[in-house]
Amino acid sequence: MLKLKLIAIILFYSDSITPRLKYTVNFIFKDILGLEIENTNDREKFINSEGIKINYSESRINKKELFIKPHRLLFESDIEYQNVSFHDFNENIGLFLTDRDSDLPFDPFAGTFFLVTRYEEYTDLERDEHDRFEAPQSTASKYNFLKDPVIDQWAMMLKNKLADKHPSFNFPEREFNHISTIDIDNAYAYLHKGSFRTIGGFIYSFFNFNFKELLQRILVLSGAQEDPYNTYEYIHSVHGKFNVKPVYFYLFGRYGVYDKNISPANETFQELIKETIKYADIGIHPSYTSNYDLLQLKEELKKLAIISGKWIHLSRQHFLKLYLPKTYNNLIRAGISQDFSMGYASDIGFRAGTCTPFKFYNLKKEEETSLTIFPFPIMDVTLQQYLKLNPEQAVTEIEKMIKKIKNVKGTFVSLWHNESLSGQDIWSDWRMVFEKMFEYIYN
Repeated sequence: MLKLKLIAIILFYSDSITPRLKYTVNFIFKDILGLEIENTNDREKFINSEGIKINYSESRINKKELFIKPHRLLFESDIEYQNVSFHDFNENIGLFLTDRDSDLPFDPFAGTFFLVTRYEEYTDLERDEHDRFEAPQSTASKYNFLKDPVIDQWAMMLKNKLADKHPSFNFPEREFNHISTIDIDNAYAYLHKGSFRTIGGFIYSFFNFNFKELLQRILVLSGAQEDPYNTYEYIHSVHGKFNVKPVYFYLFGRYGVYDKNISPANETFQELIKETIKYADIGIHPSYTSNYDLLQLKEELKKLAIISGKWIHLSRQHFLKLYLPKTYNNLIRAGISQDFSMGYASDIGFRAGTCTPFKFYNLKKEEETSLTIFPFPIMDVTLQQYLKLNPEQAVTEIEKMIKKIKNVKGTFVSLWHNESLSGQDIWSDWRMVFEKMFEYIYN
C-alpha cells in the first residue's frame, strides 16, 4: 500500500520567544529547509499537540519531540564577549555545547545566531589596515571550520532528526543555485584616464624601470593593442555558453588612493554600463571612502541610476569594507535591498557560516532588517594574491567549495574582476580557472 507523505506545520516551543529566537528559527526552518514553523511559549498547547514538535527548553517534555537544550545567547538582549565552546563529534562541528541529554549535544540555534549575525564582529574591535575584520580573527578560522557551511549542515542534521521521528513528513527539496558576480574596480587599464593620470602613468612606469608596462601603454593608447582590462566580450561569452545572467558591480567613487576607476562622466564608460544592462543585472560598488559617508554613497548611487536608467538596489563594498552595523545601516538608508559583501579578502570560506542568503539582523537595535545578505565563499584575488595559489591549485579549492555547497543545495556566489581575466602577467592562465569553475557547476 502506498504510504502518503503529509505536510505539516512544525510547532517550536520555548519558555520565552525573543526577537533573536524568532529570527534564528525562521532562518533555519523557513529559509534553509523551506518549512512552515509556529513559535509558542504555551506549554499546554505544546503538550496537547499531535503534530511535529521541537522543544527548546531546559528539560524534555515527551518522547515524541525533538529536544534541544538551549544556550542562554538567544534569551539575552545585550552584546558581550562570548566564550564559544566547540566540539567535533562524528565529523560534525558543534558550537555552544549544552547537555548530552539533548538530542544534539550542542545548540545549533545559538551557533547559527552567533555566526549569521556576525556577533563576534561587534565585540572584537581588532581591524586590519583597511578597517576590516579579517578571517584569522574569526571563531570559524580558529576552530578550523571556515570552509564549511556549518549552519546549512546543522539544518540538515535537524531535518534528519525530524525525519527519523516522523518518516511520513514531507520535506521540500531546495535546489543548488549559482550567482556569478563581476566587480569593475577599474574598467580599463590605460584608456579613458584623462591626460593627468595618463602622463603620471608614463612617468611612474619609466622611473620604476617597468618598460614592459610602458610599451604596452603606448601600444594600447595608439590603438595597436587591446586594453588588457577590456575583457567584457570574453566574460559575456562564458556566461552565454552556460546561460548565466551575471551581476556587475561598478565603482563610481571619486578618484583616490583606493578608488581608481575612470570618471563616471566618461562617455565610453557610460556606454559600457548601458551595454552591460542588456545581459546582466548591475549594482553599485560603493567606494572606499563612501563607507564612512552616507551622502557620498547616495551621490554614487544617483549617478549610476541616471546613467543606467534603472533603480539600483544591489551592492558590494569596494575592498569588502564592512563595519557592522554602520555599513549595512547606510546601505538600507540609501535604498539598497541586497548586498554581496559578506566574505573575507584574506581567506576563502563562509564568513557568516552559511551559503544561504539571509536578512541582516541589527544587534544594536535587536531587529531583523529589510536588507538581504548574499554571502560569497571565494574570490579571485584571495586565491591569487593572498593565498598565492597557482591556477591548478585554485581550481581544486573552487571545486571543493562548490561540492560542499551542492551537498546542502545552497547558493554559490562567485566573485571575479574584469582585471583578473586579462590573461596577462600574474593572471596568466586564470581564464582557465574561470572556465573550469563554470564547467564544474553546470556539467
